[in-house]
Amino acid sequence: MSPASPLSDAAPVLEICIESVQGALAAVEGGADRIELCSALAADGLSPDAEVAHAVRRQCLLPLSWMVRPRPGDFHYSPDETEAMVAEIQRARDGGADGVVLGVLTSQGAVDQTATQRLVEAAYPLPVTFHRAFDQVSEAREALEDLIACGVTRVLTSGQQRNAIQGADLLAELVAASRGRLTIMPGGGVRAHNLAALRAVTAATEFHSSAARRSSEANPAWQTDLEEVRALAKILHR
Repeated sequence: MSPASPLSDAAPVLEICIESVQGALAAVEGGADRIELCSALAADGLSPDAEVAHAVRRQCLLPLSWMVRPRPGDFHYSPDETEAMVAEIQRARDGGADGVVLGVLTSQGAVDQTATQRLVEAAYPLPVTFHRAFDQVSEAREALEDLIACGVTRVLTSGQQRNAIQGADLLAELVAASRGRLTIMPGGGVRAHNLAALRAVTAATEFHSSAARRSSEANPAWQTDLEEVRALAKILHR
């Protein structure tokens, strides 16, 4: 990895992925700038439970991005599933979401432009983040242009590697290629111990982390780690 061009003057943004009210409160206390709300973090995130979402919205004033993913598994959805996602977007709007997070691919591993355009239009004027389905596309640069054409606001990606550090070179290329037309947000293994290096290499301004840890060996559920959020925020905002 080699350093990218000088960092942008844009204010850095720390997004924390959470699945509970407790996670949202930890994100707020720790200094996050935005939260992504989902369920089933262990399955890489699904649409949140409506009651949890409304409770989070009542208790958290941070900008809230709402995951729209109806099932685990691949990101190739049937027309009926796409329409179910449209309905989920409406629930997100009604629930006070400030943005939605989604990803739709063709069976050939390309961005499904027709479905993505449909979902972007359903979400308007809320911003749309295309999630790590991007890491499964066969041609990253072509997919980037497709998403720009569809009106997507942001791409969450690990640079098509297991984690963002391993994918940092591609992330830097995508940041440069985007030319400000959308935001490339590194995610996947982003932690306080690697955030500074990742920012220097990619020149990205927004970063996504679960900042999570296992509750205990007896209780394997994930919990947002307040101290990790604090450490991430301190590095990004200093």
